Amino acid sequence: MRLKPSEVYFSQDTIKNCFDNRGTIGSVLDKIYEGAMSIQKIPKISVCQKDGKWFTVDNRRLWIFQQLEKLGKCSEIDVQVTYSIPGNKLTTKNGGESVTVRGDPGSKYATGVYWRPSLGGKGRAGFVDWDYDFLDVDSDDFDDPDDDLYDYLW
Repeated sequence: MRLKPSEVYFSQDTIKNCFDNRGTIGSVLDKIYEGAMSIQKIPKISVCQKDGKWFTVDNRRLWIFQQLEKLGKCSEIDVQVTYSIPGNKLTTKNGGESVTVRGDPGSKYATGVYWRPSLGGKGRAGFVDWDYDFLDVDSDDFDDPDDDLYDYLW
């Protein structure tokens, strides 16, 4: 099945700015945008329909695909349809409309990105988004059960 990235919703409100091997989501975006990497190297995202909307737990990959769509580099993606999302992974408070990146995504080309410095789970802080508005968030909001296959890319 194929969908526009903008037709898929995030299951969580925040994502880490990097994959498990510490490569940033922005560096992958930049490599694809500049032609140094094929979009086909990114594994399909899994989607599940809930209340008429397609959601994914593959939030970091969706972020990359949506950024590429905004930049005119991706109009549709292949997706894998699943039939459920575990409740602990469907925690969005904004209907999956947007996501905040925890830490600088590390991209020259990302547009409309909201990010905040990551504290690594220590203390409380005011976080800065792209428009320099301050948010007050508890550090225990850093849990990210987002399943990624970044190591598979390389």
